[in-house]
Amino acid sequence: MNYYKKLFIIKNTRFSVELKPYILKIESPIGLTLLHTYKFLFLYKKFLCVFIPKGKDLIKTIFNIVSFKLKGLQKLYTVRLILKGLGFKASILKNFIIFKLGFSHLLAYSIPNYLKLAIYNRLTFIRIYSNNIQKLKESCNSLRNLKLPEPYKGKGIKYINEITTLKVTKKL
Repeated sequence: MNYYKKLFIIKNTRFSVELKPYILKIESPIGLTLLHTYKFLFLYKKFLCVFIPKGKDLIKTIFNIVSFKLKGLQKLYTVRLILKGLGFKASILKNFIIFKLGFSHLLAYSIPNYLKLAIYNRLTFIRIYSNNIQKLKESCNSLRNLKLPEPYKGKGIKYINEITTLKVTKKL
């Protein structure tokens, strides 16, 4: 049984869509994305169509990947991090984020070219933008792994909406 699904791609004229053999190129003022198609995608009028001759699960996966890429080209994905702890700071120096996280040395993280950063509010809040949600989440997790929130006081790098349950300390 063949499965077929349509995605309305050209809502406004700011998108430039080009389908070459095995590569879908979508360009907008925000950025550019390339997607390997493997004969699954084709353009029909204002629709991007996904055609899979076999499984229904594969069509949902491909459809979600393409729709996430399109949403990222319409509006950038955003993640906000907070540095919680006495003296924890971050600053941008050229192509690096320099962290002061309570260690005896500074930590430097190279900023990839697909990320845009903003640091504000006394150098403790970081806002990260990207048009690719998967790479954005991977980069945020690697930043968070520099200093995970500890379970007793909650110090560390955490997402702004993250709730950490603190352990109870010994009482005398």
